[in-house]
Amino acid sequence: TISSSQDCTAAFTNTKLPISPGSLSISKTVTGKGADLTKKFTFTVTFIGASDAYPYTGAATGTIRSGDTISLAGGESITITGLPEGTQYTVTEADYTGAGYTSTSTGAAGTISADTLQTASFTNDRSSAPGKPGTPGDPTDNIGDEGIPTGTMDGGGNGGGSEGTSVMPKTGDNQTGSLAKLGLLFFSAALVALSTADFALRKKYSGKRNRK
Repeated sequence: TISSSQDCTAAFTNTKLPISPGSLSISKTVTGKGADLTKKFTFTVTFIGASDAYPYTGAATGTIRSGDTISLAGGESITITGLPEGTQYTVTEADYTGAGYTSTSTGAAGTISADTLQTASFTNDRSSAPGKPGTPGDPTDNIGDEGIPTGTMDGGGNGGGSEGTSVMPKTGDNQTGSLAKLGLLFFSAALVALSTADFALRKKYSGKRNRK
């Protein structure tokens, strides 16, 4: 109540409470028979609402800012501390599908809460290893005399062979061989016809000369 003989004062005091920061852990798991457990995988960390550099410990130590990268192998992890409450984060892994890895993740994006550890977990699986080139076989294994392939044939129904004997493959049904024989026969017949005609012409020409 205001009085005419005395001034009144309304006093206010504001005390800033200590800020309780949060933390972010990034972990890497690698699975599969073809996986390389020593291979490092690269992650990009982005913060919204946190512009300083924040310390991290674990598989490596240092400080990290928004937009920086960190590399982790299978079984490794780091923990970033001192992140302000309400900071939005995103952790993005580089693309390793070309190397045969399938990636899954949980908690890759979120918001930092006071006194809370957020976790971004990444798992890369590589189920099969690259195929090894086969060992070429010995080309002489299936080659007989004069470079002709040989094999085993049961001669029980052929009258002349015996079981387990290496024999030459049949060629009676070979179309190329038949065409070759036909061509040779045609050429021989043509050669005989030409020879006969030549002989007849020579004889006729010789007779005319004798009559003259």
